[in-house]
Amino acid sequence: MNAHRLILTSALVALLVIPALAAPQSIDLVHMRRHYFTNTDWSTDHARLGGQEILGSLVGLGGSNDSTIVYEIAGKFDMLETLVGYLDSAPSNRSAVFEVWADGALLQRMGPLISGGPPELMRVPLKGRKMLTLRIVPQRYDSTHGAAWGNPKLWSNLGDQIPGSLLMTVNGRSMQTVPNSYKGQQEVLIPIPLNPGSREYRVKTEYEPASGRVRIQTEDIPTEKQ
Repeated sequence: MNAHRLILTSALVALLVIPALAAPQSIDLVHMRRHYFTNTDWSTDHARLGGQEILGSLVGLGGSNDSTIVYEIAGKFDMLETLVGYLDSAPSNRSAVFEVWADGALLQRMGPLISGGPPELMRVPLKGRKMLTLRIVPQRYDSTHGAAWGNPKLWSNLGDQIPGSLLMTVNGRSMQTVPNSYKGQQEVLIPIPLNPGSREYRVKTEYEPASGRVRIQTEDIPTEKQ
């Protein structure tokens, strides 16, 4: 944990500087043509996935079968990045495993995840892959109902770098964010409560580059009375 002591005067945000990340090109998977699908729907509407707002999702429809969707990507993309979990509107007591396949090989598995739980961020290398399959496997009957791939994106032109989308948790509230570039550094905005006058805050940060997670805890430091 890193501790940062900040002095703010009527300020809305603080800046957390993190190591420079690549600036990838991306395409939303929900806008791409589907080669095959079963027991799956898709939406470009706003929704909430494990308490986090998303724009665009691939959603399981329930029943006893897997939710499966296949895309022909023809070796054009370097990586898949997506949130996985359950929509806030999903029924309770559901559990499922999320699998990413390409060209007949299982590349990554996440779960079991449960409805009502927080989302997870998946990053799956795809360089040279031609057919991409996303599968949600129910752990009990109807458990694909509301299980979703949130904000699924395909990245290209990455080289050897991991793109900069992060799953950030601030004081227990999760959000997905892409860092801004400023003078060669990458920065994210940290919400700070706006109070009248001059306030002093302590900010603790924990950054995990491999998982793309940033955990942030802020604390209001009481002003000493004269």
